Amino acid sequence: MSSMFVRTIKQYMKFQALKFIAGLWLFYLIFQKLDIENYAIYGIVQSFVILSSLFIGFNVKSSFQKLYSKKYLVKSINLIIFLIVLISSFFYTVLYITFMFDIVNFVFKDTENTPDLFLLYIYILSFGLTSIVSSMLNANRRTFLFGISTVLPALISIPSLIYLEHVNINNLIIILMVSNLVMIFFIAISNLKVFYFSNYSRKYAFLVLKYIIGYSWLSFPTLSSKYSIDVFARSILLTSIGELAVAVLTFSTSLFSIFRSVEQAFFKAITPLLLLNKKNNLNQLSLVRKLILFQSIFTIIIFSFAPYWVDFLKLIFSTKPDEAFVPIVLFIMACSTATSYIKNYFLSQAKKHSSNMRKFFVIATIMNLCILAVLLIVNLSVIKFVLIQLLFSLINLLFVKLFIKL
Repeated sequence: MSSMFVRTIKQYMKFQALKFIAGLWLFYLIFQKLDIENYAIYGIVQSFVILSSLFIGFNVKSSFQKLYSKKYLVKSINLIIFLIVLISSFFYTVLYITFMFDIVNFVFKDTENTPDLFLLYIYILSFGLTSIVSSMLNANRRTFLFGISTVLPALISIPSLIYLEHVNINNLIIILMVSNLVMIFFIAISNLKVFYFSNYSRKYAFLVLKYIIGYSWLSFPTLSSKYSIDVFARSILLTSIGELAVAVLTFSTSLFSIFRSVEQAFFKAITPLLLLNKKNNLNQLSLVRKLILFQSIFTIIIFSFAPYWVDFLKLIFSTKPDEAFVPIVLFIMACSTATSYIKNYFLSQAKKHSSNMRKFFVIATIMNLCILAVLLIVNLSVIKFVLIQLLFSLINLLFVKLFIKL
């Protein structure tokens, strides 16, 4: 087995272990410090920010791993990415000023805890830029700086939340926003060449732009429809049931996002290696499949015992209502997470061929649109929502296996 393959995984996982610990601590502090009403709004804010940040760069980051594997294109890639981020940020600013007041009021139902619009705007920008910077470092195999970019925001947020006695949605947004901006500043200082004109070139600019349009923006409808599901579902739950239902969903999704971060780091580590223009070592792919199988079984087993250890969570978060902890929701989401592990493995294989990528994203987009349609029909509850997601995740996997030759 390639020593570079194993070494790369080990480097990524060291940082991911630190991120996992910091993520758990941050998860604890946010849930502990916010009341249920603010925590529900926090869940909607996070979903809304992830969706909105797609417009910062138009999801150009999804092409980084493939683009930066072509070393002769690097300077042209830098130029095109800089221009896309600049233009998209201006475009999003105009959209935000024009429409966001009405959109935010619609999403948050004009509740008492609706976030400040200006703070939300800066947070969206910082989140989008953080994601782009992190993806660029990963694609360039800058493992140490990539690790710093994933860990530093959490490490900055934790002491701030410990220091504050009373936390509401707006000062939480300030903490998260400042943490992102500090990370971006640190990475910029560590890469001063980004400010040099010699780091940019127009030589292959048209070729790079053509590739981005055909590859990167192919995933934009898929991701925008996926993130819209979360925003739409939480908004419906807020109106029809109330803050507690949104808090239940937010608690579960936040907990699983920490566990999923390990899997995401793993695929970020291996994908650039799988995309190299050489025949992949079959032992490497066998190891990947075994790790995915182990992680899937481990996740399902851990959360199948949720009815037993959820009482421990009630003791830790004794100020929160018992209704905020729903074991069946955690178990269903564990099953969905396991299907996501498998889907991401298929995606890492599909990235080798543009035709497979196209099919993969078309299937995923159709599934997402079906979920959105179902949400309009059913009388939504948290359990129904996670069951709907699991059902269509399984159908998605079935269609990928039937229609894509990996």
